Amino acid sequence: MSPEYAGYRGEYQSNPPGYFGWAGVTFAGIAYNRGKVKPEEAPKVWKDILKPAFKDGISAKLSTSGMQHMQWYQLRQIYGNDFWQEFAKQRPRGFDSRAQLFDRLAKGDDKVCALAEYAGYTLFKEKGADIEFVAPPDGLPATPIFIGVVNRAPHPEAARPCSSTGRSPSVASSCTRTTRSCSTARCGATSGRCRRASVSPISSSCSPPTGPIFRPATRRS
Repeated sequence: MSPEYAGYRGEYQSNPPGYFGWAGVTFAGIAYNRGKVKPEEAPKVWKDILKPAFKDGISAKLSTSGMQHMQWYQLRQIYGNDFWQEFAKQRPRGFDSRAQLFDRLAKGDDKVCALAEYAGYTLFKEKGADIEFVAPPDGLPATPIFIGVVNRAPHPEAARPCSSTGRSPSVASSCTRTTRSCSTARCGATSGRCRRASVSPISSSCSPPTGPIFRPATRRS
């Protein structure tokens, strides 16, 4: 097993360890176009994305997105099975990538993005987009970024050092800066756009400006 795994808590590793691990965590809140939605009318909690004012003007990702699946799952645990049935009545527009979501939001094609990944938000905000990020106090859906070797890999011996290198402090730090995600390493290396916060259920990760991050739900095999 790679010695680099020593830099990560056991909860961020496979069981038994050595098969895969979490390199980081990415999370999402809500974002809105400031020219289309007044601050006082902007969504503050997740249930606000069901407001009639956002009908035909709200976006999310498609079912090919792992983050979208995580949001479906975690908000259903809080609000029940009817939450997403009500959301469907908003006639949301679905897209494959966060680049599409934030491009449309920045242009004003959509009023609200219901799955606003903080990493995507910062990229567009730095370019001057008139958008705002909302971190609902009831929590933010989060999903892990995995590094590992797939079952029956054609060249497992070549894949193992690649996986090990990916978990080294220098590469992990570069990865979190590039993807603007939060590191799970013990050293707490982050993208610089997240801050460590004790309110986060992910003790070795970080939180956005406000609000806790839901602990990602994963299956270990």
